[in-house]
Formats: sequence, structure tokens, C-alpha cells
Amino acid sequence: MTAVVNGITHLTSDTFRLTVERDGVTEHCTFHRTGEGLLSGVHWDEPVEPLWDFAPLRALNKAALRIGQGEDVPLPLTLG
Repeated sequence: MTAVVNGITHLTSDTFRLTVERDGVTEHCTFHRTGEGLLSGVHWDEPVEPLWDFAPLRALNKAALRIGQGEDVPLPLTLG
């Protein structure tokens, strides 16, 4: 599986959407930030796609956490 984050859209101060190209299909993954600073976390706003391989899914969650903590993430970002 090949997955690449191509875009970040901030919907509200606590919610953002990542545009991900996964095996030639564009998907939108929305996350909600909770907490502040290093104690912040992110949660999927939709159910997790069951067909994601573990490594890209873990990398996507790590990228979402970095974004939720206010870090800049260079795009495109290859997951996995």
C-alpha cells in the first residue's frame, strides 16, 4: 500500500482534514484535537478504514498528532 498526505485543511481551531492519496484513490481524513501542547491528542472524526495497512495508518496518526500540536509538516508526506 502506498499512501501520501497531499493537503491539510484547517476546518476550525480544533478540527483539520488531511487529503491522502492511497493506492491511487484520494481520501479525506478528519481529525479533532483535544488538550493543549504536549498533552494534546487527536481523534478521528470518522471510523477508521479497516483496509488500511498498519504502518501507513500509524504514520498517519503520528502526522495528525504533530499537526494537532501545531508543528509544520512538509508536504507531500509519504506514510509508511
